Amino acid sequence: MTTGAQEALAVVMQTLLDPGDEVLLAAPYYMAYAGNIWLAGGVPVEVPTLEKQDFQMLGSEVEKRITDRTKLLAVVSPSNPTAAGLSRETLEGLAAVAQAHDLIVLTDELYEKVIYDDFEHVSIASLDGMQDRSIVVNGFSKAYSMTGFRVGYMAGPTDYIQAAVEPRHSLTISSPTPSQYAALAALTGPQDHLVEMMEEYTRRRNTMAAAFDELGVTYSMPRGAFYFWANVSGAGVPSMEFCTRAVSDHGLLFFPGSMYGESGEGYIRISFLAPREQLDEAMHRFGRLYRECQSAA
Repeated sequence: MTTGAQEALAVVMQTLLDPGDEVLLAAPYYMAYAGNIWLAGGVPVEVPTLEKQDFQMLGSEVEKRITDRTKLLAVVSPSNPTAAGLSRETLEGLAAVAQAHDLIVLTDELYEKVIYDDFEHVSIASLDGMQDRSIVVNGFSKAYSMTGFRVGYMAGPTDYIQAAVEPRHSLTISSPTPSQYAALAALTGPQDHLVEMMEEYTRRRNTMAAAFDELGVTYSMPRGAFYFWANVSGAGVPSMEFCTRAVSDHGLLFFPGSMYGESGEGYIRISFLAPREQLDEAMHRFGRLYRECQSAA
């Protein structure tokens, strides 16, 4: 058990990395990955993903970037920030590369229950030959709305878990006991809220998609999570400027893609968690902002 899934990421890096070790991760990426890799003395190595390929992390692209210092492959599905869900075929390709090059795999599955349509979440750790080289990181903040409880977990081979105890103790010693009981109640209690939650998220996702389509903003339809990784390069301004104008001129808050690595420029990560009435108003404001930027560019 860890104090949130984010602490689990820190523990993985502190346990496994020696100075100069390289970690392969899909770009764009959640900021905590690069930060924790650097803090452990490692080097993040970006594997580009593309909108036209639904931001799949391809094994062929991973293999191009493997060196004699590569230690770890980070797999995040569904992804933060792109909302991509990696297909079974994609994961099988990544597993083949990991086995061929004897890589450890960190698989971050925090959004495994927040998935849409007919997408099937598959853990790479469940594929043939992967259990003994995979570390699974997960938590309760997304599916169970328990963000402030700060409780997560990781699972992996016995020797790794034993080695992880010391760096884990150096951080927070233990996740709060009440939070652990709450997590147990979440796992063993009724799960029907997930159906209602995903039905509502789907409606909100579709509302946002329709607004983007009308404006000509492109995207890869989210397979998981609850935000869009939307291509706003057509607005004609840098993503940071676009987001700054959104806050100052229209009362909208979302994040520039440049926060998630250089390859994120031209994109934004924008959530659809707001109630639909607020979301409708937000998208009207978004449309005004987008057109204003186009006119001024």
